Amino acid sequence: MKKQFTLALLLVLFCLAPALEGLAQTTAKPMATGTWDAIGTVKAARMGGDHDVVTVPEPHMHYSKLKFKVTDAPMNIKKMVINYDNGEAQTISNRYEVKKGGESNVIDLKTGTQKLKSVELWYDTQGLIKGKASVTVMAMR
Repeated sequence: MKKQFTLALLLVLFCLAPALEGLAQTTAKPMATGTWDAIGTVKAARMGGDHDVVTVPEPHMHYSKLKFKVTDAPMNIKKMVINYDNGEAQTISNRYEVKKGGESNVIDLKTGTQKLKSVELWYDTQGLIKGKASVTVMAMR
């Protein structure tokens, strides 16, 4: 009886495997592909609100996406302005709350002939008790 049950269970699993594999493929999040470059790191100079500029080292490159890695303390990014080498700017007003040791969501950049020149950040950090946050700006080629 035990052998029959085991054989029946194996048969059911064998029959369901293709359906389960298809389900797993449809629910997986697509991953961004490309090379991530660390373009700069800033450390909050004071508790509360702060504003910093991360300048992309020359030669300026074409990038398609940005994200932020936060260390030392949580950070709340209030606003950012992404500046391109042709003088154009892209303002992003969404708030990004990033935990200590975490990363922001991936942010899509304008694509075209412009190259990334700098990223301005307006943010606040927890400060005295939880420390001052450091944020590394990452850009994908």
